[in-house]
Amino acid sequence: QISKAVTLRHNAAGSAIVEAIYHGSKGNQLIASDVGVNKRRQAQGLQKMATGRSIPATALPPDLPAKIKQHLTSGSVPDAVLYHFDRKRRQRHYTLVEIKYCRDTNPEDQIMRAETQHADLASTLKMYDPTANIKQCNLMLGVSGAI
Repeated sequence: QISKAVTLRHNAAGSAIVEAIYHGSKGNQLIASDVGVNKRRQAQGLQKMATGRSIPATALPPDLPAKIKQHLTSGSVPDAVLYHFDRKRRQRHYTLVEIKYCRDTNPEDQIMRAETQHADLASTLKMYDPTANIKQCNLMLGVSGAI
């Protein structure tokens, strides 16, 4: 039951963060969210966001092998993914958002975990699109709200 409570707390905070992104200046770049935001919106009688739990194939490099594309579009994703294709420069921009709860006095373990959690995704994107701009935004939330 503790695990479920931790997940619910994480998803509640994540949903608030995703809602803020969605309503902000980068809202049109939000392509994936894995924090249950649409389930929460539906429970509140709100329209679902046009995002899924996985990265859409259209946001991936076109020469990505089908097997890898299938894995990336159905596997674990960051808590939120923002994507923008700069037509002028012909460059893909990805922002991987990961939310972690940590001890207020010792966030280092969770920071390290967040940095490595989606390293394979970032390196795969970079391997098949060397010009891609990939940023990772790790949000550390303190247990008592201090961070």
